[in-house]
Amino acid sequence: MYNRLVLSMLNVAYDTLLRESGSETMCQLSTTLPHLVPWSMLSATESEITVIFCICVLAEIGNAKNNIIGVCVRVFCLVDDLCRKNVAYFSVQQQLTA
Repeated sequence: MYNRLVLSMLNVAYDTLLRESGSETMCQLSTTLPHLVPWSMLSATESEITVIFCICVLAEIGNAKNNIIGVCVRVFCLVDDLCRKNVAYFSVQQQLTA
């Protein structure tokens, strides 16, 4: 949900900057309608700040997702290693007691 909100903010701000520069091109980053975003009337300065802020937010979201995925992979690998070592340990213990 937050990704769509950030993309909508970025879309509105970028469109404002394009309009201010005289371009007729409009960007479509999000399917959320711009009129649903309460800040759809931004000045050029506010739009610049919003674009920079939204890009930073999206980068942080991406970094957080990558970090979480990396931690999960490491935990699964550690659990797998521990399970294999325990299986090997118990099989050696069974051989020694037999």
